[in-house]
Amino acid sequence: MNISSRHASLALLFSNLATLAAHGADTSPPATELSRITVSEQIEGSYAAPNASVATKTDTPVLETATKVEVLTQQAIEDMGLQSRGMGRAMAALGIAGLGMEDLGDVYFYRGFQTSTTLWNGFRTEDIGSAASNGVNGPVWMDTVERMEILRGASSILYGRAEPGGAINIVTRKPRTEFGGSVDLGFGSYGDRWASIDFTGPLNDARTLSYRLIGGHEQSDSWYAYGHEYRSNGIAPSIEYRLSPQTRLYAEGQFRDVVGGSDQPYIPVVPGTNTLMDVDPAITLMPGTYSKFKQRRAMAGVDHQFNDNWSLTWKYMYNNADNPLTLLNWVIGMSYPPATPDIEWNRGLTYNISGQRTHATLLELTGKLDTGHVRHTLLLGADFYDQHSYQKAGGGTDPALYGWDWVTLYPYFNPPAYNYNPADFQDWQDWHINEKELSFYAQDQLELPHAIHLLAGGRYQHQRETVRDNVFPIPNQDLPITLDVFMPRFAILWQPVPTTSLYYSYTENQGTSQGMDFNLKPLKPEHSRQHELGLKFSPVGGRLLASVALFELTKANIAGVDTAHPGYNVEIGRIKSTGYELSLQGTLTDDWNVLATYNYAHPLVEIGTPPQDYSTGQVNNGLQPLDITAGTLLPYVSPRTFSLLTSYRLPGGWKVGGSYNAFSAATMDQNSTVPTHGYGVASAFASLETKLGGYKTIFQLNADNLFDKKYLQFQGDTGVWNPSNYVGGNWGNPREIRLGMKVQL
Repeated sequence: MNISSRHASLALLFSNLATLAAHGADTSPPATELSRITVSEQIEGSYAAPNASVATKTDTPVLETATKVEVLTQQAIEDMGLQSRGMGRAMAALGIAGLGMEDLGDVYFYRGFQTSTTLWNGFRTEDIGSAASNGVNGPVWMDTVERMEILRGASSILYGRAEPGGAINIVTRKPRTEFGGSVDLGFGSYGDRWASIDFTGPLNDARTLSYRLIGGHEQSDSWYAYGHEYRSNGIAPSIEYRLSPQTRLYAEGQFRDVVGGSDQPYIPVVPGTNTLMDVDPAITLMPGTYSKFKQRRAMAGVDHQFNDNWSLTWKYMYNNADNPLTLLNWVIGMSYPPATPDIEWNRGLTYNISGQRTHATLLELTGKLDTGHVRHTLLLGADFYDQHSYQKAGGGTDPALYGWDWVTLYPYFNPPAYNYNPADFQDWQDWHINEKELSFYAQDQLELPHAIHLLAGGRYQHQRETVRDNVFPIPNQDLPITLDVFMPRFAILWQPVPTTSLYYSYTENQGTSQGMDFNLKPLKPEHSRQHELGLKFSPVGGRLLASVALFELTKANIAGVDTAHPGYNVEIGRIKSTGYELSLQGTLTDDWNVLATYNYAHPLVEIGTPPQDYSTGQVNNGLQPLDITAGTLLPYVSPRTFSLLTSYRLPGGWKVGGSYNAFSAATMDQNSTVPTHGYGVASAFASLETKLGGYKTIFQLNADNLFDKKYLQFQGDTGVWNPSNYVGGNWGNPREIRLGMKVQL
């Protein structure tokens, strides 16, 4: 079947089932209450989440989901004491490592692959390029998060273009028909202080109109001696109107400003030993670093229930993300041993100004029907993304120092102050990327006799893209890239007993398109194939779930430079990641919560791309970080990770708990000369629930990095092609103590 016939078949199937649903609405009695179509169940006050929708877009029991899924519940988030920020700590609780960028955005590793894509209520938000390191959207606002659903592995079938390793869906807090609210106040190390509110309830006597209002402010000093303070101010209103028992209209927004100074500091290397100099990490970030983000996001939708079995959902998202200014540290050279009593180097700043405007909409028809002894859960959907991203970057104006310099030969331990002056900078690039993506997808979940479950589905995707650099135009940049892709999905799951399931799944995934070849033919997008085999065990009705998954994930069509025709690309790269994942999540007793994971990934480059050649300007244009060399592992990945988060409720309103997250030494890129190291970080908390003025009040003390471990979350150096005496990296935060008080109304 060719692409056009698949397109027509999906459209015809969608039309026929919509007719069937409408007919069912005429012949069946109306439902007395509209159910939430994609909101998944979780047990209040627990780490257990029996159901999740991220892997199927239907509210499916995790035990019956034929892929690896984990959920970070609201209770787990509250136990960790996460305020406006803390996405990195949340991901570490699931054994997922990141680059430690914090204020600059969220970049994490799933099954060995780096991605910056985050789902917000089922809609894709992403930085420029599927594995970009320069933030556009900024960090997730944790104050608004109800739960986080993690899909391990390929996600393109349901959500479109993405890196293949996994996806995280941020589910925000929704309005309720009963009045409730909370006020949260607190303070902590490094001048941290916060205040947030969360109110919800009905707006009319009939309780058909309800609202939710979340607002928050957090501010803290940087633990780096020369870092910029962190500030977050935001408001998130939402409203829901039940037009009838069958129809629900809703809208929500997120309006937030974030200022910070996270960046990659530089650490001197002891000559001849390839070891880091023993310096206080707090002084490794030099003056001048700065980042600012404006998050303006809105979503509106309608859910309609035709009858007990059929429902229709339409949603629209507008995302306006602005990064007005980010200043980044870069080192030109370091003199060590120093010519003077202090280490000397030349240091410059580069700037980044970026933004993204996204209009996205989706339409989904969900239904249940029986054919003989087979029960079907059908999903038919279409989505459309119209996205414009831009990024302007530049550096200093002094060509004698490669355009980086604003001060030369200054002392490392006593750097001069810096005030931003736009006249010190010039543009190096001015990228504009326009993408339009129209997709149709279908999925059938079949319940067969003998407790056998099948899943079959596919996605047809049409994409049109243009890329332009206004500073250094690339060849044929005005020619649009048009791509058509079909991706299938299949899975089988068997429950030999109600508490146990075994499954196999096959999924394909589409990644980023990569420009044109010398014949002006668009390259095929990055394409992935995943095989997964798993076992799940839930002995107490969804309150506790243990699972193990084995996977083989191969990503191909990775672009490299055409060495015969500089400026053009060829499809040559291929990476195979194999590994396994284990997890235990839920409640061991009524008072004891646990979430534990162990993950292993081995992302081996089977076919590499040409190496960087900075002397000729033939730089690899693929989006993998730096070079990928055949026979090596992808850089910056911690192959083994372990995480444990637990809490125990004691008599008298007390609760205690803690976490431990361990990451093996990250793989080095081919230029590295300084070995990386693994690390483990322990945290603890204690809380007391009591009454204050008649209101339920919780006092909570959190101690993160309890033993003040000094560790690098990300480490990279370019010692092979540019021998130097320094390493860049992102340090993990030192010990932080926070004391909070939450009053629930």
